[in-house]
Amino acid sequence: MSFYGQVVKDFNNYPALVAEVAELLAEGDYVCVLLGDGVAVATTWDDSDISAVAKKLELDPREDGSFGYLCWTAGGRVEKPVVVGNLAVTAQGASVEPHSASTDEELHDWLVWADEYGTSFLHAIAEAAFLSDLKHYRLLRPVLLNLKRMYPESS
Repeated sequence: MSFYGQVVKDFNNYPALVAEVAELLAEGDYVCVLLGDGVAVATTWDDSDISAVAKKLELDPREDGSFGYLCWTAGGRVEKPVVVGNLAVTAQGASVEPHSASTDEELHDWLVWADEYGTSFLHAIAEAAFLSDLKHYRLLRPVLLNLKRMYPESS
């Protein structure tokens, strides 16, 4: 099973939470769910960092040292999260800082390369990444990581 499928399966193990997310979506809220060790929490989703939410809620990470998370845009459907992922943590707690294209150490150099030397598609994606705010960059980041693997930097 893919990590996406596993995170969604874990989320579906909390039927009351699934209902809460559906209600928040119906009210027009952006929603984020964090999945820790035997606990899951739904919160409204804004430009704050997912790891900051995890720290604030003091969730214990899962056995593998991560939190699962799912995010939905306002008016979305509970069965269609727009972001699904895992957030790695360290002994000090969630360590991932909010990313933007300019501060993302893992992707910044690749985005510069894609903007300058990539195909027109990669150029457009890199430009969108540099123009996006934190909330939208968080949506775009998993796609960027996949594209980086598919199109590694070359001269």
